[in-house]
Order: sequence, then C-alpha cells, then structure tokens
Amino acid sequence: MGNARTTTGTLAGLLGAIALSACGAGPGALGSGAGIQSTHQEAGPSVVVGLTSDDPAGAYTSTTSFEIANTLEVRVVADWSGVAADGSERLQLRAPDGNVYYATSIPFTGATGSDRSASVLDDGTLRTVYVLQVAGTPIEQYAMTGTWSVSVALDGADTSASVSFQLW
Repeated sequence: MGNARTTTGTLAGLLGAIALSACGAGPGALGSGAGIQSTHQEAGPSVVVGLTSDDPAGAYTSTTSFEIANTLEVRVVADWSGVAADGSERLQLRAPDGNVYYATSIPFTGATGSDRSASVLDDGTLRTVYVLQVAGTPIEQYAMTGTWSVSVALDGADTSASVSFQLW
C-alpha cells in the first residue's frame, strides 16, 4: 500500500503533495510510508501518521499489518510541522467493530509516560508516539483481530490524519 495524501488549499499545494507522496518524502522521513494518510495546509500545520512495532527513533518503517500472536505493541507515530509547542494532539483508536477503543489527548510538551511521549526531531518536527499494548490485554485475550483505525487531530484546528491497520 503506498502513500495516500490529501491536501486542502491551492492547486499548487495539491501538486506539491503529489510530488512529496511520489518520492516518499515528508516530515520525519518515514521509511516506506505504507498506509499513511494526512492532510496538508499551505503555510499551516501538517501531520503525517504512521505505525510501527519498533521504537521510532529518527526514521522508521511504517507498516499496516501486525500478527497478534507476535506483537507486543503497536506504536502510533505522528510527525507534526508548523504547530506551536504548547499545543496538543487528539488521538482516537477504533476497534474492528467500529467502536472507540481508546481516546486521549497528548500534549506536545511534557507528554512522557509508559504509553505516550512527545519529542522534537533534529529538523524541528514535533513527534508524538502513542503505544497501544497488544500482548496481555483484552486485544489479545479476546482475539480482537481485523481492521483497526487510528486518527489524530490538532486541538483547535482542522488538521488531521488517519490510518488503518490489520491486526491478524
């Protein structure tokens, strides 16, 4: 699955997003960019969201398929550009049945904990990471397999992104 990038703004912005999508570039320099969907607004905030089961320090390879028996956790990585450091991200996870499994807000500063973190990358991109525990949780216990979805949004703005993934 390749990049899927939607753009609001001018035709020039759309062409720029297509060029970025075609070359796999974007905030945080994601490895493969698999399954990524984002919004981009000219001269405003933008976000790219990806998924990994590894620690996403620096560049990482995003994936959209995880085997439940071999996955300890799924990390939701959002790379934000053009946002204020005192802002926050709204995150929502939907289970395969369509119901909200978890929702939270992650501040861009001071968001450290066992299930969330926020940091600034070398290029100035703000990165949030939410850790969805799989092993030893109801997800594993009740075999909650199927298509999950995650969405992130900037508090107080229209900028958002979403991605779906398979847990099998």
